[in-house]
Amino acid sequence: MCCDKCPKVFHQNCHIPAISSLPDESESWQCLLCVNLKDLANNAENTQKAPGELSRLELQIMQRICLELYCQYEQSLQFREPEPPTNTAYYEIVCNPMSLDVIRSRLDPTSPNHYKDIAGFVSDVRLIFKNTYLFYQEDSKTFTNAKYLENFFEEQLSKWLPNFASKTNSNITNGSAQNTHNPNAPSVSNNSASTSSAPSPGLMNLAASGAVASPGTIATMENGRRSCSAAVSGDDDGCTPAKRLRKLTE
Repeated sequence: MCCDKCPKVFHQNCHIPAISSLPDESESWQCLLCVNLKDLANNAENTQKAPGELSRLELQIMQRICLELYCQYEQSLQFREPEPPTNTAYYEIVCNPMSLDVIRSRLDPTSPNHYKDIAGFVSDVRLIFKNTYLFYQEDSKTFTNAKYLENFFEEQLSKWLPNFASKTNSNITNGSAQNTHNPNAPSVSNNSASTSSAPSPGLMNLAASGAVASPGTIATMENGRRSCSAAVSGDDDGCTPAKRLRKLTE
């Protein structure tokens, strides 16, 4: 599937969430990286929470961050699947293994073990890095890739879920997102124990206030991400994405 808004191309099962069916010829499709999450926040239904569950907006933010991690292809490759059972030395040291594939499966609301709060998701992603630093040497490629991915993850938290960003990584300077609150990002409470069905006050304020930056700034926030940059120099409008597969009409 080729996104109609950016040059990204996904297999149906590689996108998060998985693409259940191909669109008709007359339909357009955009990947989650191009979805304007602020528009979701403007709809009160997307911020409503059932007791002990995530709101639709919270789930999509978490899915987006996970997809961004996968899109850091070279750095994330080794962390997608669990360490093989044949690596017995690893499991002698690491008692709680974690992988991106496990996290991805828990981002499916139909999974029996799906996430019920943001804190669980953030904790699992950080567990990947903790396990890596516990087992691998600092001069190894795996350790270096984990450091890169950890910094990238903290950048994404600073952008989308600033209340959950690590204070020790608050001054990341090797990427576009530092620990400055993104004015166009939906504000999500870090009260993971809350079971209220009411939307977060921060989300309500965002919906009520409307855009707080110029349209150009909003576009930069939505599309100016490291993992979904245009394949050629210049504006995204100047790039014609490849023709994507579409479902044949009968």
